[in-house]
Amino acid sequence: KYLSRPQRYPMPLMMESIDHTQNLDSSLGKDQSPEDEHRQDEESEEVELKLHGGERFITFTDAVVAIAMTLLILPLMEAASDMGGDGSVMTVADYFGENGEKVGSLAISFYVVAEFWTGHSILFQRVENFTPRLVWLNFLWMAGVVFLPVSASLLTEAQTSDSNAPIVYIGTILGIAFANLLMCLLIRATPITLKEGERIPGMLMVVSNIIMIFLVALALLVSLLIPSAGSYSLLVLIPRKLLTRAAHRLMPDWIY
Repeated sequence: KYLSRPQRYPMPLMMESIDHTQNLDSSLGKDQSPEDEHRQDEESEEVELKLHGGERFITFTDAVVAIAMTLLILPLMEAASDMGGDGSVMTVADYFGENGEKVGSLAISFYVVAEFWTGHSILFQRVENFTPRLVWLNFLWMAGVVFLPVSASLLTEAQTSDSNAPIVYIGTILGIAFANLLMCLLIRATPITLKEGERIPGMLMVVSNIIMIFLVALALLVSLLIPSAGSYSLLVLIPRKLLTRAAHRLMPDWIY
């Protein structure tokens, strides 16, 4: 008498349970709405966009810049190794007197690369993931930095009358500046690349890159009009930060 009897459910309750199960199965099997499909497509695209982790790629970029900055010294190293090679006595003063243009080119090129690296570091300190487009734009930026020592050497070794040397040298810098601007615009348009809680690059950063492009183009014009100016035409880049601050005073809402 202690055995439990099979529990009997009222027929309406059983039918209601069966209807609920059928409705659930049909809801799971029915086609999704276009909005749900679009949302899933966007999420899958976001997963595909996370191609490379930021830290590793940024470290690689820093290493490339460090090597390029080191290569800038090679023309002066070669000149130092040739001191007294022909049997003549050359003092340190003679060395700097004969290689003054190379020393100036080294200083200016080092300053230019340092400026670009600083801007790149500020831009990418908020980046966590690299999209395919951002990867290739960053490679383009690195290619310009790597080629800069070659173009600087061509500028110092070429004849003064050779107008192609400043075009190659300053044109390389102009290409780096354009790549930097494109990366800034791409990061602004692709928030998925940012770290959690980071904001997109501000309009002031975009304006700063545009100012850099304008000043480099101006330096190229000066070098074409005055071929003897050489790398010294890049001294027009010095007021870039002042111009950026002036733009910020005119538009206080713009942030970096």
